[in-house]
Amino acid sequence: MNEPKGLQLDFETADKITVCNLKEAYAYMSNECAEIEALDEIPVHKGEDLVYNKNMLKHIKEVLKYFGETV
Repeated sequence: MNEPKGLQLDFETADKITVCNLKEAYAYMSNECAEIEALDEIPVHKGEDLVYNKNMLKHIKEVLKYFGETV
């Protein structure tokens, strides 16, 4: 008989972990965006980070909606 590989969690626990991770990532990226936007002059690489993070923030919000959550 084949033993299941990896960590075994019930769906509710797995969903809660996912939501917590997404909210933590959202907060981190939001803070990073605020720090970049506060700069007097934004270097190119920071500008690229800003665009990427703002795009990801929109996507994270959409995924959180699936779980019935908001940020």
